[in-house]
Amino acid sequence: MFVTVYEVDAMAAVPGAIVRLAIGLLLGTVGALWLRAARGARRGDRGCHLRGPVGLLAFGVLWTVAHAVLYVAAFVRAGSLAAAYRSGRCVVVEGRVAVLHRQPAEGHDMGDLVRVGGVVVEVDYFGGSVGYRRTIAHGGVLTEGTYVRLYCHDGQIARVDIRRQGGGRPADDSAPEEGARNSRRPPGPARPVGSLTPIPAIDMVPRADMRGGGGSAGHAS
Repeated sequence: MFVTVYEVDAMAAVPGAIVRLAIGLLLGTVGALWLRAARGARRGDRGCHLRGPVGLLAFGVLWTVAHAVLYVAAFVRAGSLAAAYRSGRCVVVEGRVAVLHRQPAEGHDMGDLVRVGGVVVEVDYFGGSVGYRRTIAHGGVLTEGTYVRLYCHDGQIARVDIRRQGGGRPADDSAPEEGARNSRRPPGPARPVGSLTPIPAIDMVPRADMRGGGGSAGHAS
């Protein structure tokens, strides 16, 4: 049984984008108000008083513009990935995860490289991925040996399914290998030794010849 643990959502980044844009707007507003108040200073001290508000205003404007551009681009890419997933244009790969490289928790390195069904994909927690990007160091599910099914498009993961056992636990190593579709029947329960049916004893005593009478077998002809 497969359980879906991730599915692409083009609107998932909207709350974060709003927060970051609000931070930039707040910094710019504070800088503008500070600049307005600093203009009342004496002419000789005006240069020193304007450095702080001008710097804060410039930082707020740059922050807002940069994040607006990044989030618009990310929103467009996420929408494209979601459209490809809904229209069935994703490549579906299935098998056990082989971890080729792990990204440190603090970053400063390439993302997790995992191979599933012969396809290698990168999961980068700090990159510009619009699909699945939770690495192993940050609680990701694409760990070594996990049996998964991935929906990929243009190097991005649109959906992650994990095969679980009946009790909701991840499948163990006794499950079929890559490409197998549960074609083998699971072994039945072991039969206890004490339940074996005893074999009846075989009578080794020769029986009398029923044609010649009871005692004719012991006499010489």
